[in-house]
Formats: sequence, C-alpha cells, structure tokens
Amino acid sequence: MKRFVFILVTCSLLFSCYVGAADTAQAARKTSYLPSAKYTYSYESLFGDYTLRNDHRRLKGWNVWRSISRGKKTEFYFVKETRKGLFSLQANADDESLELQYPVKKGKKWKAFTMFGSKITYTIIATNKTVKTKAGTFHHVVQTRSSEGYTTSFAPNIGPIKITKKGYTYLELVKRKR
Repeated sequence: MKRFVFILVTCSLLFSCYVGAADTAQAARKTSYLPSAKYTYSYESLFGDYTLRNDHRRLKGWNVWRSISRGKKTEFYFVKETRKGLFSLQANADDESLELQYPVKKGKKWKAFTMFGSKITYTIIATNKTVKTKAGTFHHVVQTRSSEGYTTSFAPNIGPIKITKKGYTYLELVKRKR
C-alpha cells in the first residue's frame, strides 16, 4: 500500500510539473509583440515625431499601418507576426526585417536586414524588464541589442516602445490612445 501511495504521489507531482511547464510555454508562445490595431501610437524620434495608425486592412499577410509625420507626410509601414517572430517592412525597402525572433529567450541571436540592405545581428538581452516612457510604464518588456549597439524595448501588444544607444534615446513612445 505504501508503494502504491508513493507511486500515486510521484505521478501526481510529475504530472503537475509537466502541466505547469506546458502552461508556461503556452503563455510565452501566446505573448504577442504585434501592435494592437485598437490604438494609435505617437513617437518622438531623432528623425522627427510621427504617429502610427492602423489602416485596418491586410496586404499579403501584412498589417498595414500609416506613419504620419508632423509635416503630414504619410508613409506606409507593414508589420506581421508569425510563429518565427515579429517582422516589419518599410514601404521603400526590399527586404523584410525580423525585429524579434520567437520564441523569446534570453541570449537568442539572429541576423536581419536593415532598410538599407545591410545585415545586423540582434541578441535578446532581457525578457522581463520594466521600461518607462513618456506614454507610461510598461512591464514584461523584451529588450534586444543590435550589433550596432542599439537597445530596442518591445512591450506586449504594443511592439517597440523605446530605442536607445549609450544612454541616448533615439525613439520613444509618447502617447497611446484608442
């Protein structure tokens, strides 16, 4: 009888550990870094301030966004999320760029193209940071560092919220509204 109870308890513990690990893996897989189409995002950037608005349409699997600068110049920006990661494509670029590779794991490295056609290596340096921007404080942020020294912070369901290099902010989310 003692042996039966021991086996039953051991199996229960193993099963609960397995289910817990599966839930954790499933939760990590379900975390999306794709910007929510419900919001408009405003950014301050070294290259000028702009707003991203979802165009509420898809083009060959890409979510279409309008990037509107303060000078009212409009450009299109495309984003998609697959099992492999979060991708972006500038309207004037030839190659898509893998912004964040999935599954998210600290130390993961990959190569991606810039809009100018050069390759950059990215490394995930943090997976659960808290990052403050002018738009607020964001939790469970993933950070990557490029081979050029830029650190990009990605918030769940928002995408990139901040890009820095050597303490200088190159891009920052300043407003998010419905």
